[in-house]
Amino acid sequence: MKTRIFIIVLYLFFSDIYAIGGELYISVKTGTDTTSTYNVYISKSGYSWDYNKTTGEVILDNQSYPLNYINQPTAPSDAIKLDSPDDKNTDNNYIGWGLMTIEFSWGDKYTAVTIDFRDENWSKYGPYSSHDTHLYLDQGTGIVYYTVNGYPEAKITNATTIWDMWHAGNYEPIQYHFNLPVVLKNRIEGESFDFGYLMTQGKQINSGENGLFPASTVNTISHGTIDKDYNNKTNHSFKWTNNSKVEPVTNQNIYGGEFEFKITDEVTTKEITRKFKTVYKLTVKNNLAENNGISADEIYFKDPTIDPHFHLYSAAGSGFVKNDAFDSLSIDVGDSTNQKYAIKAKPNFAYQGRTYYWQDGDFNPNTQTDLILTGPLTRTANYKGTQLSNNINAYKNNSQRKIVRIANGDLYMVYESLGKVWLEKSTDNGSTWSLSNGGQPLSGNNEAKNPVIDFYGNTTAVVLQEKSELL
Repeated sequence: MKTRIFIIVLYLFFSDIYAIGGELYISVKTGTDTTSTYNVYISKSGYSWDYNKTTGEVILDNQSYPLNYINQPTAPSDAIKLDSPDDKNTDNNYIGWGLMTIEFSWGDKYTAVTIDFRDENWSKYGPYSSHDTHLYLDQGTGIVYYTVNGYPEAKITNATTIWDMWHAGNYEPIQYHFNLPVVLKNRIEGESFDFGYLMTQGKQINSGENGLFPASTVNTISHGTIDKDYNNKTNHSFKWTNNSKVEPVTNQNIYGGEFEFKITDEVTTKEITRKFKTVYKLTVKNNLAENNGISADEIYFKDPTIDPHFHLYSAAGSGFVKNDAFDSLSIDVGDSTNQKYAIKAKPNFAYQGRTYYWQDGDFNPNTQTDLILTGPLTRTANYKGTQLSNNINAYKNNSQRKIVRIANGDLYMVYESLGKVWLEKSTDNGSTWSLSNGGQPLSGNNEAKNPVIDFYGNTTAVVLQEKSELL
């Protein structure tokens, strides 16, 4: 009967000693030589996490490791007491939520155990928040044992998890807040200073600082700052680059404003950089010379930072204007190599009830024209409209015939415009007209004037004066 009373009293004594002051206790197993001392070194393998009680956030653990405890007494009442991250205070040290190696040395002997503390449930949530863990070193055997709330006692094997110690059966640790740091940067090409911010998870991250991301899932980051003036030039958000510790998601367009990636939990520097490149103003126009030189309708434009294909863009008003065309752009996109900005013209288009036909200019309908910008650039395509002339004397010389109706009823008309002679045709009694001769002037590239037209049956004949160089 006395033996039973002695065991109960000893257990209560142990509970009183370790009930406050920390969630993890480290001491020498009861019954060893209490006059000796021992040393404990606690280090982390990988990242560890802390808890900010003010904000309620799980954060990276910036505590210095290893934690050194030199010449610790072997009396159980003098155990090393460590808080869990959510319950740390200014009086005691704490141990982070991480993969921790605990090393013991005494005399000329040494032993170590590794314990995975990466679980917010220890000692933060629900029924496990009060679980105190006690580690005992048996100096005689070098074996480390543990108990949870004083019961049961068990031997620690290498890579034991804290949740295995106090929870039996199928259990998943809470780890979704254990995010890893990735350095996010904005950089102008050829420069190394930080500026502006980037966006992730609805938060702004200043350039040069860490964004926090979970491992082994697809993460997304967006550019935040778009433009940066530097050395009297405008630089625009251009493309993503990353170091080898960041894995881009397959088929990710690195020129877009968003970047998807994965990371691992290894402790290495992970970096993602948004490059900025000098930009210039690019203007592309359709010149309607006979209509006050306005620009109208559309042009074909290829922007390889989007995809390697042409798309139609409006050229009305001031023309198609791209204020952020990148300097000297020549990039690889997918399977397409050395892609540049490129433009093509439409062969013809309708505007204000008339049809306009491409004539000449900086780009044409048949082949793409690549653009390499090294400064502001304007490119123009010239169009000729039906029944229009920029020459007020287009129908002068009334003694000369300008319009005829041939035997089948079709109408033909000749006149001067843009320094050339043009032939038009109407098959609906003059309601609509189209340029003949493939939409080109009868005089080709040469200047011409004073046209006259006549017909015989369904055959027409045109006479004109054409300027040519004398041999």
